[in-house]
Amino acid sequence: MRLGVDIGGTKTAAVVLGDDGEVLAKATAPSGRGAADVVAQATHIARLAMAEVGGPAANLPAVKQVVAYGHLDPEVGVTATAEASDAKSATKIADVLRGFSAMLSLQSGQRAELQQIADSISVATEDDKVHVKATITHELIESLKKSAISAHAAHKAAEVQIH
Repeated sequence: MRLGVDIGGTKTAAVVLGDDGEVLAKATAPSGRGAADVVAQATHIARLAMAEVGGPAANLPAVKQVVAYGHLDPEVGVTATAEASDAKSATKIADVLRGFSAMLSLQSGQRAELQQIADSISVATEDDKVHVKATITHELIESLKKSAISAHAAHKAAEVQIH
């Protein structure tokens, strides 16, 4: 079983897939406002989707607060610290975040940029805290933007051919 979470500007969505790729459950809700609310909403949506199938992520621990900051030059960097209720919960949360990073690595065969992003993410725990750091170069962001524009153009061209 796999859990996917998509945090967007207006909507957060979660999907649970079976081992065969079949969609077992979905959940969506408006995205939160601010780092702590976004993380809380994503966790909530993941729990809802997993609860539909009774999976282990239905027991994801709550995040008490998130503190995040970043920089834009010479590269884009983000550092976030989430506080859980205890060290065991922090470890569970860190494991989930490492799983997301591993999912990026698995997709790198299709898009090499994903491996660079996965390599830039570090996750560590300290007592009841989870520390996440990521640094992405401006060149990588431009590459991702070009890929997205190309994919969008290809999708639009395919729509025109269908109609």
